[in-house]
Amino acid sequence: MATNTTGIPPGTLPFPVIHVDLNPTMGADFIGAILSSIFYGVTTLQTIIYFGTYDKDRLFLKLMVATLWVLDSASLALYSAGVYRYLVTDFGDLLAIQEIDWSIASEPMVTGTIALIVHLFLAFRIRNLNQAPIWAYAASAISILSLFPFAIAIVTTWRINTGGEFLTDVGELRWMAIAGDVSTSSIDIAISAILTYQLLHGRTALKSTQKAITTLSIFIISSGVLTALINTATLISYLAAENKLIFQLFNACSSKAYVNTLMATLNMREAVLRQVNPTFIGLGNTNFQSMVFRRTNVNATNTDETPVTMPVDSRDHDDIALSRIGHDFKA
Repeated sequence: MATNTTGIPPGTLPFPVIHVDLNPTMGADFIGAILSSIFYGVTTLQTIIYFGTYDKDRLFLKLMVATLWVLDSASLALYSAGVYRYLVTDFGDLLAIQEIDWSIASEPMVTGTIALIVHLFLAFRIRNLNQAPIWAYAASAISILSLFPFAIAIVTTWRINTGGEFLTDVGELRWMAIAGDVSTSSIDIAISAILTYQLLHGRTALKSTQKAITTLSIFIISSGVLTALINTATLISYLAAENKLIFQLFNACSSKAYVNTLMATLNMREAVLRQVNPTFIGLGNTNFQSMVFRRTNVNATNTDETPVTMPVDSRDHDDIALSRIGHDFKA
């Protein structure tokens, strides 16, 4: 039978137990990884639905969707690698979990690239939904302004990776977080407001068209508000607890929100167009360029709600913005 020669009473530890609350740090990172994975699953599903449904979309649109999925995958991989290091590789090392992992530090650059692509595409939609010069200027302004948060994301990634071992070592991080989140949220809200105005301005007397435009408007507003809320929550949680990682709960989902809202917008086209024309077959299997829904004169005595079929050319007739949903994406 072994004897106790250490002088330490049985059942006790040779060193004091240190209790550290990891809920607002590693706990937030872990939950952020779970939420990010859930969003990524939805992104992958929507990507599969898109390529299986809209096979006649323009090549640039297919490349954009594929690029966004790859970037979203990279975002999740970088974030997961950082969480794995904190919770597995450096498990129990209280100093290591305070250091900045290169993978998590590089993730803002990927998110910034995703946001830039989405903003540029939506600016393209603003330009194409209405050919008036004012919307061309608005789309150009949004495109230029979108470069600002993208540049902030690049600088943030560079400074975190080179500024020191801890977040507190990067003195510029506070103003970069404010500038990046505020500018991105402002662009999201501006895009939603402009697109909603364009759709509502193109409202016709056709009840089916009104319902479709209302559906689109509600979805666009919800999408812009969602991304803006996530960015705002990220900023508030960071400023309220700079030494915690609670902001990672929201930051981890930022890129996923952009990709998912854009993919949902692309994938809902058939459903919206069926509200206008119940006999509509599908964007992936029919030529939508021959379909257009003309404005109906509200004061006219004839209120026939049968859609008019004619070539789509905005120079020859006053087609509403909804008629360009499928037309602009065709090859």
